[in-house]
Amino acid sequence: MIPLHHPVTIECQGPLEVDLWRLEKKGSSQFRYLKSPASPWRKVNFTTLSVTPGTAGKYCCRSSRQTYWSECSEFVEIQVAGIFKENLSLSAWPSAKVITGSNVTLDCSFEADFDRVALSKDGDIYETRQVIESVSINFSTRDAGTYQCYGSHSEFDSMWSVPSNPVTVRFTGPAVLNPTTELHIRLSLAGLVLLALVVLLVEDWHSRRRPESAHSI
Repeated sequence: MIPLHHPVTIECQGPLEVDLWRLEKKGSSQFRYLKSPASPWRKVNFTTLSVTPGTAGKYCCRSSRQTYWSECSEFVEIQVAGIFKENLSLSAWPSAKVITGSNVTLDCSFEADFDRVALSKDGDIYETRQVIESVSINFSTRDAGTYQCYGSHSEFDSMWSVPSNPVTVRFTGPAVLNPTTELHIRLSLAGLVLLALVVLLVEDWHSRRRPESAHSI
């Protein structure tokens, strides 16, 4: 998610035998070109210094050698935030501080007529949903981080509102053990129990032997 008027760079990589690079935006007939640098890595950066609503969209790269253009690369989507100015509110229930092993619900509410909501975690898109008026998302404590939500309209692909207030989800309580550590602890406890049983059996055997020894004397 790129804030409005912030810079963004798309990196293209390809084979060594490349003379020219072309950046294409899906649905647009306007292309950007760059000559291949004198470098063994054969990659170029297409930089936009200030993203606008027109920047939002999906892009791919093509490389050329002797007028032959390659197939389009995988598309990269530039999603621009801050285009719609309606406010959103993000809250956590029951709390942003979560006990290890329990769940938390993030609720994104708004008064605008948004029909799409995106939830970001630490600046990256976490989930998007089609909604009617608000959205609630449940997740476990392994997803702790700082979240914000954005609203949009279906007819405006890759364009989003200003972000909501941030909510930082933290988990408290004992650390969650990984399966290997938990197995080692269980085996250690089983060993201690087995050792205790052996000690009890030995003591019982000795206690039974004492009366016999005294009688023989």
